Amino acid sequence: MNKSEGKKASEISKIIAKEWNSMTPEAKKKYEDLRDEDKERHEVQMEEMRLKGYFIMDDGSKSSDHVKKVKKFKK
Repeated sequence: MNKSEGKKASEISKIIAKEWNSMTPEAKKKYEDLRDEDKERHEVQMEEMRLKGYFIMDDGSKSSDHVKKVKKFKK
C-alpha cells in the first residue's frame, strides 16, 4: 500500500507538501527546471493559438486536428 491509497485529496496534498519541503534545493532543481520548460512551451503555444487559432504539437501535427477525448465513467 502506498502513502496516498485511501486518503482524501487534502491529506495527499499535505503529504506532498511535507515531502517537497524536506527536499534539498539540489533535489528540487530537476522539478523546477521541468516547470520552467513547460511554462515556456505553454507560452509559445498560447501565442501561436492567439495568432493562428492552433498550435503545433510535439509530434508536428496541428492542435486543431485532434479530437478531445471524452472520459467514460464506470457505473
